[in-house]
Amino acid sequence: MAAVDSPEKVMPKPKAAKAPKAKARSLSPGREAPYRFSKTTATSGSSSDRRAFQALLQCQEKHMQKILRELDDGAKESCWAWYIFPTEKAGMCDFDETRITAENAKDLCDPEINASAGHWQQCLQEICRLLEERNAIPPDSHVLPRIDHGRVHWFIKFWQSYEHSPRWMQEDKHPERESTVLVAFGSQSSGSPGFRFRLAMASEGLLQDSKDRKGGLTQAAARLIRSASSQLDAVVEKAGRFASTTREAASNNLYKQGSIKSEVQWMVILCAGVFAFLLLARVCSPYFRVAPTYVDIPELGMVEGTLYPSARVFQGIPFGVAERFQPPELAPAWKPQTLVARQFRPACMHPSGYRQEGVSEDCLYLNVYTPTWGVGNKPNPVLVWFHGGGYTLGAGSDTAPDDAAELVWNHKVVVVSTNYRLGVFGFSGSESLRARDNSTGNYGIQDQRLALVWVQKHIRAFGGDPARITVMGWSAGAASISVHLVASRSKGHFSRAIIMSGGFTDWAALPMSAAEAAFAAVCHCLGCAKTDRRCLLGRSAEETMNCGNGQWYGPVVDGVEMVLGPYEAIKTGSTVVDFSVPIIIGNTLGDKLVDLGPSADAHKLRKYLETQMSPATAEKAMRLYPLTIF
Repeated sequence: MAAVDSPEKVMPKPKAAKAPKAKARSLSPGREAPYRFSKTTATSGSSSDRRAFQALLQCQEKHMQKILRELDDGAKESCWAWYIFPTEKAGMCDFDETRITAENAKDLCDPEINASAGHWQQCLQEICRLLEERNAIPPDSHVLPRIDHGRVHWFIKFWQSYEHSPRWMQEDKHPERESTVLVAFGSQSSGSPGFRFRLAMASEGLLQDSKDRKGGLTQAAARLIRSASSQLDAVVEKAGRFASTTREAASNNLYKQGSIKSEVQWMVILCAGVFAFLLLARVCSPYFRVAPTYVDIPELGMVEGTLYPSARVFQGIPFGVAERFQPPELAPAWKPQTLVARQFRPACMHPSGYRQEGVSEDCLYLNVYTPTWGVGNKPNPVLVWFHGGGYTLGAGSDTAPDDAAELVWNHKVVVVSTNYRLGVFGFSGSESLRARDNSTGNYGIQDQRLALVWVQKHIRAFGGDPARITVMGWSAGAASISVHLVASRSKGHFSRAIIMSGGFTDWAALPMSAAEAAFAAVCHCLGCAKTDRRCLLGRSAEETMNCGNGQWYGPVVDGVEMVLGPYEAIKTGSTVVDFSVPIIIGNTLGDKLVDLGPSADAHKLRKYLETQMSPATAEKAMRLYPLTIF
């Protein structure tokens, strides 16, 4: 289908350029386009792709007025980035699972298919106008919160390379701003003033963090780093030529001019150059891949990873194998072959839409990040990260090399992130589903424990200390740790714990009655009796996952893995809690901004609390925890 070539086809002709402080116009009732899908959308692709695209059209139609009203106030305040910046990957917290594909993306710009096509273009224009008007790139700008910068980056990357992108999305190079790649929107034929979106938005957050840590980076250095990160191959080539000629140039020119009087002065200049290169490599890392790196695990075989300036990275190492609804077992050795561990392996089955590494039931893989240098003979402490996601979403690959770089580089910590089974595959519990060890509903917890067993057995090969293992997690990852602290089988597999936004909560574990109800609903959807294990195992992974959607999952108090849930155990002071493990427990600072928006204040917090409790209780909570203490 033809892409939209001009804004006039889908929206009123733009007025003259706005004054610098003019606000965006909300959709008026008279301009509200009727809800329709009069054409047939792209027929290629899977049924899940078509469902995700239809969900995107519906969400754009539903939320567009609210989005433009927020932009009237000058900033995004609620959760709608997935609908305005659609990509091939659904957002982790996008419960509508909206996304596009190369086959149906062009239909998003067709007003006969998408009733909100013109208003979507208007919304993008308004966001760009606000950014340009303030002459700010996030995180200095509050038009979009930092959490959305990565989404914007991939949105622009998709549409830049998409062959059917409309003319108003075509790339427009601006050589006078060579430190930032810009994308220009706007039809040349319409006479409308073009507007621009900054591709550097996503990287600015990392650069700002780096500036905060180093403190000495100037604006000129930041511009240099932005340019280098987008053209690393050219930088490496130029650096090689520079390195080969520096000494000769210094000898021919500086010595002749008398600028360098001694070898001591030359060494000072050389050391300064090396320091500058290392600083540049540190900030560009982990995007600057240097070379392969190898580790020999005596019991398993050789592993090939990737060497970065700030860390050695080993991705997708198999630690376990498991049958459906059974506890996992350690993965077999791969020697004499070398295991290539230079990219993430599939995540565990979950309805998150597109992931670059894909999803699979064969998903028990972990990732190891180790220091590049300065390790010494003494083994380093180990941090094992359990991802969050409500026991139904997420993966170990959510921890990218740049997430681990700070701990690895500055603190010489070996970081491990791991997958574990999720949703219906990880936490289905029923008396009729008892496994070989008589447990049920805790396969994801058993996966986590097996990862800890693997780390204890093999982390010394990566320079880690098996006697100093700290587990750390957020949300469901934190709740999982509180489960391990009351599960006798987990005792001795870690020595410390850091629990963020989920420790010992009432949702950390479910009673058998709740697990039985969820499992009964899945069996009914699959057309299998609860006791018919052959039928349950014969259904495809995708069908089983889809039947499990909408159910509440979590570890199960099954009497084998757990005899008491974490909340009840800590509340009653039960001896099942392993109080010998030192813990840090608390909440992450911006935990509820997903609900409150980035411009949160006391009024919005009170309104939100009143949706969760009585007004009197909300008032008491506000008095006990005033915002001034944060």
